[in-house]
Amino acid sequence: MPIFIAHRASRKPVLPVIREHLLMYAIGSVAYTGLELLYRGYTHVSMVVTGGICLLIIHLVCQRLSRHSLLFRACLGAFIITCTEFLVGCLVNLVLDWQVWDYSSYAMNLWGQICPLYCFYWFLLSFPAVMISDIVAISMRPCLAGELFFGQRIPTVKEVPSDAKKEKKSLKTIPSRSS
Repeated sequence: MPIFIAHRASRKPVLPVIREHLLMYAIGSVAYTGLELLYRGYTHVSMVVTGGICLLIIHLVCQRLSRHSLLFRACLGAFIITCTEFLVGCLVNLVLDWQVWDYSSYAMNLWGQICPLYCFYWFLLSFPAVMISDIVAISMRPCLAGELFFGQRIPTVKEVPSDAKKEKKSLKTIPSRSS
């Protein structure tokens, strides 16, 4: 049974929205941790948190822009990941001196925290991230499937158009014709 306190912006029940956001955070954390373990053989707890934050932000932004192309949303995803990587890198590598990563040997790096090569990698990674976001949004909100695939919103079973209610009332009030 959903909680009936509604989120101000969307007027949706809060519990499904929180569940969707937690799911996106968890998928991002697990997926990025697994990717980093496969690529480097090790990871850091800050990357677990950063992976979750990145996918959650991508989800929030890309669902607002769901009518835009996958390419555009992947570019936004790469921008989001690169900005998050820079901010987290400044904190964990420069301020806390944990030395989680160092791109200073790569061309055109910024303080050793971000570089064009990894920005390109984040662009490639953003395609599946955006697709995962769409899949989760569709599975958590079935009426969104029509919007994404058919260009129109398909009402759920619980929704009854207000015009249908008025038509039922108006049919009852029509006087019968007498000869």
